[in-house]
Amino acid sequence: MARRLPRNQLLLQRTAQLLVLALAALMVSCGGSSSSSSATSTPVSNIKQRVFVSNFAKGRIEIINGSNDQPTLFTITTGTGPTTLMEVLNKEITIVYNSSEHSIGSVSNTTETQAGTASLTSDATSLAVASDGNTAYASLPDSICAGDPLTGALVVVNLGTSAITNCLEFQDIQKVVLSHNNSRLLAFTTNSVYFIATGNLAAGSVLIADPAGLLDHPVDAVFSDDDSTAYVLSCGRECGGTSASVTTLDLGTRTLGTRVPVAAARVALLSAPTLFVAGTDPVTGGSVQAVNVSNMTAGAPFTITDGVHDRIALASNNQLFIGARACSNTVRGCLSMFDISAHTTTYSLPNPATTGDDVTGIEPIPNRNVVYVCEGGNLRIYDTGTHLLTGSQIDIVGRAVDVRALF
Repeated sequence: MARRLPRNQLLLQRTAQLLVLALAALMVSCGGSSSSSSATSTPVSNIKQRVFVSNFAKGRIEIINGSNDQPTLFTITTGTGPTTLMEVLNKEITIVYNSSEHSIGSVSNTTETQAGTASLTSDATSLAVASDGNTAYASLPDSICAGDPLTGALVVVNLGTSAITNCLEFQDIQKVVLSHNNSRLLAFTTNSVYFIATGNLAAGSVLIADPAGLLDHPVDAVFSDDDSTAYVLSCGRECGGTSASVTTLDLGTRTLGTRVPVAAARVALLSAPTLFVAGTDPVTGGSVQAVNVSNMTAGAPFTITDGVHDRIALASNNQLFIGARACSNTVRGCLSMFDISAHTTTYSLPNPATTGDDVTGIEPIPNRNVVYVCEGGNLRIYDTGTHLLTGSQIDIVGRAVDVRALF
């Protein structure tokens, strides 16, 4: 016959069993396991509507709640000096250019970590990334392809393996622009444009012939929605030439077509059928102009701030945000907010505490009347209805350079 334990010993035994179960449950809830591994995963923000801001001074990406403009304690460690942020189509990764170490990083939007880094041989003046996030193209004016005598290179980077897979020689290359379908690439040097078929890199590049002299210091291009045409921007007098213009480039035949003179052309945005073109003429100042690409006619130019324009975005309430670097910064800042319906321009105010308010990043927040702007190293949030700073400003400790919404 089994011997029964005394009541007090039975209570102690049951208490010990409950304690073991409680400790096991605590280990599971904290990510613990019975294995010998003690590694823990990096905490993630779990914010559905995130905004990433590259912080050059801190070597990280700040994560902001884009639904209510609230900062978080979550950050993503990158390489040194992160600047440009680029989205991919499925929004599974974000590409970051770490300028101080000349590297391209792939950030997993799921784990909120930099998963891989591809090192470049010198500073990239521009980047283009395929929509699937697998391939990047970088213009390196100070690098040399192996075996080539001239300085200047277009490198192709496999972001999955973090390896440079191709190098094409381009003396004084400054800009690369990729089509929406990733099949066509345009490379810009001081006064020439080259066509590259990305599916046949071994064939090299094709110089766009300009026997009629239609181009004058071409600096950028915007692809049509169907990728059949590129609208080439000639910087003209702003870049030491004669006159600015927009010229059509048939990508099937690789021939130039209609040229439309404009007041200035450094950056553009296509909202079909209108191409908004902005730039600075050294005599007449900054301007924005609408070009109807269906019949290639230009409307009247409207005044905006001066400087080197390389940021443009269309936000809610028909507001076109145009950013510049090296503006005069005396009575107005480097940000122009142009109402495309009323044809009026509102400017940001210069910051008296800084020597410059360069605009380095612009991102309209989806389904809201606010725009995040990286201006003078600060993150500023503007209301598209009032053109004023909102009541929910965020102090980025460091230097904010670029911004992307991951909605």
